[in-house]
Amino acid sequence: MEADKSVYFIGIAGVGMSAVAGYCCALGFRVHGSDEKLYPPVSDIIAKLPLRVFEGFSADNLRTSKPDMVIVGNRISANNPEYQYAKRKQLPIMHFPHFLGTRIAAENKQSLVVTGTHGKTTTTALLAFLLTAMGDDPSYFIGGLPLMTGFSNYHVGKGDYFCLEGDEYDSSLDDKEPKFMHYRPSFLLLNVIEWDHADIYPDLAAMMVKFQRLLTLLQPPAYVIANIDCPNVAKLIANVDHKLITVSPYQQQEADVVVLDYPPRSKSVRLRCRDYGEVEASTDTLLGDYNAANIAMVAATLLAMGKDVRRYLAHVKAFKGVAKRLEHKFSSRGVHCYVDFAHHPTAVSKVLNNVKAMHPNSRVTAVFEFKSATSVRNVLFNAYSESFNTADEVVLWQRSPSKLPTEQRMDIPALARRIGAHAFSDQKNMRQHVLSQLYRRGEQGNAREDVLLLMSCADYGDFVAEIEQLTADKSLLSADIQP
Repeated sequence: MEADKSVYFIGIAGVGMSAVAGYCCALGFRVHGSDEKLYPPVSDIIAKLPLRVFEGFSADNLRTSKPDMVIVGNRISANNPEYQYAKRKQLPIMHFPHFLGTRIAAENKQSLVVTGTHGKTTTTALLAFLLTAMGDDPSYFIGGLPLMTGFSNYHVGKGDYFCLEGDEYDSSLDDKEPKFMHYRPSFLLLNVIEWDHADIYPDLAAMMVKFQRLLTLLQPPAYVIANIDCPNVAKLIANVDHKLITVSPYQQQEADVVVLDYPPRSKSVRLRCRDYGEVEASTDTLLGDYNAANIAMVAATLLAMGKDVRRYLAHVKAFKGVAKRLEHKFSSRGVHCYVDFAHHPTAVSKVLNNVKAMHPNSRVTAVFEFKSATSVRNVLFNAYSESFNTADEVVLWQRSPSKLPTEQRMDIPALARRIGAHAFSDQKNMRQHVLSQLYRRGEQGNAREDVLLLMSCADYGDFVAEIEQLTADKSLLSADIQP
């Protein structure tokens, strides 16, 4: 498509869709889009872009925009009025993974595709950041908002590489294949694979079929970079015919890259890397075993690319992380607040263990929203019951009732009873509880510092600001919240 053409995004408010919209702006396309509401961080991203966004969905929006192509987000249903209008008018319709796949081919890039249930966003962002820092000028697409000034979640680079987050969720209502099927990997990163997305995958086997098919699409001389300490990844690559670089984050077996130590247990991530011996990556941000695994996957990819691993890893210390990936929001008067995207039981457990290691003598309150398609189902009830063991207090909540049949729903009150947690069926009462408990402990002169970890795949809105305001001036706490 020529640079002066117009592109319209139906459902632009997703982080991924906003990144692709920015990418189109950088290519010189005229960009319009629509969604019901815009919230941070997407509203912040879009505010900086030269595009127009319509609030709400209406066929009139497309009549006004006169797009040459329509890109449809995977949240959009078949009865969306804009989608129906585009179909009736026979406008060219694509989903964003297909569009990105066409760009990889058009620009003749080598694609570095990061896959797996956990760690995709951080690993993609770190890989793109290091390549950028070393002057490789990659294109990249990141499903989150990097926290470094001047480093966005998209970039049209002049270099040979395209870094992409390869999501296993389906592409759109017209394409039920995973997004990663469209990205033509030259370097395929397989980090931890666990069952997720219970709304589209009935079990782990169904999900593994998609990863197996992805491997069959690779063309020589493609590389596979694999976390072989993950049993599902080890099975997946058992008979792989492509060039293989292995990673062992837990020293369970010999590998090309092995994690030796990591913060906060040590001052840096220490790796043993083939051809280099021991190498280090200094970081104040990427803490815990799962982030050490992410760094190891990046190191292994650099090894496969023929880069100087030691020189590239020297730039890890400048990487500030990604929004909502154990993002530190504030510390004030003995209260520390973090937000995290965790919604899978394994991620919840890992993040909590990390927070407790960072604040071993503090009282940790875990606030968890059941929002993702997997978490609102009862299929992982037992796994969730073991995920919060590190927390001193657990608050479970859901902002609106599930529409699933009763027998399929996560029984949040029952889970709360099993683990001794508090459960709330709306956001207002959850907020009142958290703030009143914080207020009470402050009034009692609690000797232990408080750590609040807010977890959700959605957004907590102004709740973080409300907590920070309370710590600064308790008189601002409303009367109906005070105990």
